[in-house]
Amino acid sequence: MISVFQIFKMLIGIVIFIFVMIFFMQITDMYADVGERSGEYSFASDFDNAAMDVYISGNPGTFRGFGDAEHLRYEAPKLFFGSGQKTMSVPVFMIPDADAMSIERRCDDYGWFMNCYIFALPNASTFLFTPIDNTPEARENIKSVTEALPDTAYFGYCSGDGILRGNKTEFVKFIGAQMTSMSFSECTRVLPEDTRLVVFGEPENYTAGMISVHAGVVKSLVFDAVEEEPYAGTDDLIAAMTGGVPALKYKHEVFVKNLAVSASITRQRAMLVSSMFLETNVQPCLECATPKPKACGWTSYNGVPAPSTLYTSFRNRLVALENMVSSGSYTAVINVLGETAVIFEDLRSAGCE
Repeated sequence: MISVFQIFKMLIGIVIFIFVMIFFMQITDMYADVGERSGEYSFASDFDNAAMDVYISGNPGTFRGFGDAEHLRYEAPKLFFGSGQKTMSVPVFMIPDADAMSIERRCDDYGWFMNCYIFALPNASTFLFTPIDNTPEARENIKSVTEALPDTAYFGYCSGDGILRGNKTEFVKFIGAQMTSMSFSECTRVLPEDTRLVVFGEPENYTAGMISVHAGVVKSLVFDAVEEEPYAGTDDLIAAMTGGVPALKYKHEVFVKNLAVSASITRQRAMLVSSMFLETNVQPCLECATPKPKACGWTSYNGVPAPSTLYTSFRNRLVALENMVSSGSYTAVINVLGETAVIFEDLRSAGCE
């Protein structure tokens, strides 16, 4: 006959066995979860390295490493995957995709200041346009954006419930040949998640993945509200197409931050360089004919300096630029930055740079 003590021991043994099994199952699940997260983080790190290689070299590339990663989401500058995230080392604007992605570096070049970004887009993505405002400016924007996107992507328009879709070459021809005389209405078609829609005009309804371009600003749906941000050029529009207004704001933050540093350094350099020209371009003697004024600056025999009007204008514009950067007006910054580019080109043409 089994004693009460033996029954008690059996029960204790069963309880201990159950606890041990639960413990081992939890350990196994934990290691499996760590392994999965480690693998996803490895994909993200591989992409970060690929983006950095393109950023440094300028040579375009292709990335295919996201095939096994789940729940990919990118909100610049962070890539989210499953339960983890990775902050990109260089400015990246991306539409994550499990298949092949084209990686390209694009730069804002103002002569004295250059700022670069990485655009990573799926090879087989679809970009649709709805030019409610079918103006020459809108068509030019559509054409420039289309030409800047991957050759392997598909392009077209959405008007009402109708869609026309083709390759880049076909669509660029369509923009010049047929779009001029057409009218377009707001897109009512339910579009796949991997399709980006750009509306030139003010739509009545905003949907996820759609941006509107109107009156110098880009608008997109951010949570339950429509937010806006000014844009300047093709790269701003492409950045907005990857992640709406938040992506465009991030691009502007990176741009303005780098610009502020470069403007301060360049202004100080311009002062040093213009001083060197004053010391070098000296009138040799009183009897000599007065030398012709030099664009880079010169000093008379009597020590009277004639500073370069070009360098003076350049430095003044850089000071204005630094002040506007602090004020936060992106449109004003772009306008003055364009003026500095013109003056710098004059300096270069005169042999001062």
